[in-house]
Amino acid sequence: MKQRRKKLCLGWLVASLLASCGEGQLASSAFSIGSSGVFSSFSSLGSIEADKEFWNQTYAEDQTYVRSQGIYASRKKEHWEKGTWVEKDFVAAGSLENKELVSTSATPGAWLFTLPQDGKVTIKGKFTLLNGRGTEVAGFYNNEKIYSSTVYFSSLNLEGGVNIEFETEGKANEKIALVFVGEGTASFSPIASYGVKEKLYSVPKWNFYGDVHPFYYQGKMYMYNLQGYLEDVGNERYLWCLHTSKDLFHYAEEDYQVFDFVHDHYNSTLSAYDSIFDKITFPYGSRDMFLFYDKLADRYDYIGLCYYQDYSSCLGMRVSDDPEGMSWSNPMYSIRDFPVDCDPECTQAMLIENRWYLLTSVWGQSIHSVGRPSYLIGDEGKPFAENDWANKEFHYLDGEDLCAAQLVRLEGEDKDRYQIYGWIPKTSYGNDQDIYFNGTRDHGLWGGNINMPREIYVGEEGELFSRLDEKASQLLSRGNQLDLTKTVSEIRAGSGKITEGQIYLQNQGENIFQVSSMNFQRTFIETDLDMSSASEAGLILDNGGKSYHFTVQDKDGKEMISISCPDDAGHPVASSFEIGPLDKSKVNLKVISDGSLSEMYIDGKYALTARISMFNPDFHLQVYSKGLAVFTNLQVNKLSTVDDIFD
Repeated sequence: MKQRRKKLCLGWLVASLLASCGEGQLASSAFSIGSSGVFSSFSSLGSIEADKEFWNQTYAEDQTYVRSQGIYASRKKEHWEKGTWVEKDFVAAGSLENKELVSTSATPGAWLFTLPQDGKVTIKGKFTLLNGRGTEVAGFYNNEKIYSSTVYFSSLNLEGGVNIEFETEGKANEKIALVFVGEGTASFSPIASYGVKEKLYSVPKWNFYGDVHPFYYQGKMYMYNLQGYLEDVGNERYLWCLHTSKDLFHYAEEDYQVFDFVHDHYNSTLSAYDSIFDKITFPYGSRDMFLFYDKLADRYDYIGLCYYQDYSSCLGMRVSDDPEGMSWSNPMYSIRDFPVDCDPECTQAMLIENRWYLLTSVWGQSIHSVGRPSYLIGDEGKPFAENDWANKEFHYLDGEDLCAAQLVRLEGEDKDRYQIYGWIPKTSYGNDQDIYFNGTRDHGLWGGNINMPREIYVGEEGELFSRLDEKASQLLSRGNQLDLTKTVSEIRAGSGKITEGQIYLQNQGENIFQVSSMNFQRTFIETDLDMSSASEAGLILDNGGKSYHFTVQDKDGKEMISISCPDDAGHPVASSFEIGPLDKSKVNLKVISDGSLSEMYIDGKYALTARISMFNPDFHLQVYSKGLAVFTNLQVNKLSTVDDIFD
């Protein structure tokens, strides 16, 4: 087998078997999933208040927690108190059990913090004015004012809150106060932290996830993942590892590793599954197997990547003789052929509602080589084996930077939910370049970070759509940082203006409007966009002269979404793909920017992932268009970290 195939994604028979549980007889025996396995964390299945125990089981309100990196953060009652500010003296008045605080014109309110140790401390949180009028939030250290932010009662602040954040050098047992001045009631959940390394995208201790095979069972996500190319186990070895999560943001490594992963899986002439394959038809074996139960046929099916004599490949399939999957007398046969160097990897079948979907990642379609999530739509009500998969059209759920992705079913009482997870490449460069990254050899640039929780749902004609769940959106935001009434804006090209919270781009040609002189970093941006008179529009992150574009565009008669860097000669388009028709008069655009990790969401229907080359996280935000465009409800929210996402 060719050397490069030793870097490709793996299918795991056992993980595939587990992933099919709940569909048939196997699920009713050893791996039963009933109503006790309800997933109700996201808004579609329950409210955040109803699921408070689920979300906060690790991050309780009355808690001090210490991270392995030495991070200290506290919301413990003996450190934080709710009080009033009287002649700059601290007067305790209650605890943090009730997050609301009232301020009057006569008596401001205050959150009081007693520093537990010496050092540079960061105070941060999301402040939401629940009712009232213009007010100030001020930070004091030892009665000296060191921070001030004006907070207005508006629709933006009402819905998402405002990010409050500042740092100071402090001494143990001295006081910090956050003072709420004005008339009204506010909600605030501040934390204090020392030495926080801000990050959101979790990675294991070896710093990347290989191919992931998610499985959800009784309120817990099991993220089976492949770890490869480690020096201590040899350059050509792979380990299977298991990480689990109860909140979909924090993953814990389980005591489960297979140090000698089925060696023949990558052998050039053998396969772990050769005993059930036709070695004459497929002399170079097979890999990436997926076993599943088809309740429409009352049979088990078995699909996988098979190699012909000339190294071209196919998706091979077998069907069991009996409903129990105990007998398999029929030979393997091709359900779809692929050319050389176009291997269908990590293939998966999923029955959603009453229709089968075949998801695969076809090698060689991107600069990273590992394929984007592609899928075929089966006929409604037809068993998997009876579909004509060879002649069905490929559809796509993302661009080239969501690699080797797989679906996972999350069972609910009323309706099952579906999510997709894959890995975002470790660098923005290609898979075959011999480069060094962060000072160490990056073997093949295979693997990376897994994406944020992303929901997959079915459209009216059977197509699949992708969106960031509404509750996840709320958790990702630590409050708005942008106030267009106070911002210092600048026109970089064309013409534009800000009027009553809306940004108008007014030139028929190119418009670039820098909305603020602020330096932003680690943001969750959202805006509504009217681009009915523009051929292209979106956001630009100006990173010290190198710009990153997140745009919707008409290109050669097609509507596209794109994440690009025109200044990057080696890879100017990080990721893009064609989407369906949009109502261009109101496009909802969301962008997650966490340094080089980016995700973009359009209208709750399309998602695009990209690893970009933005290693310095500071940027100026610009809005952009070719033609006339209007941006409404622009919010630049501070992005949560793994340490504060549930605060």
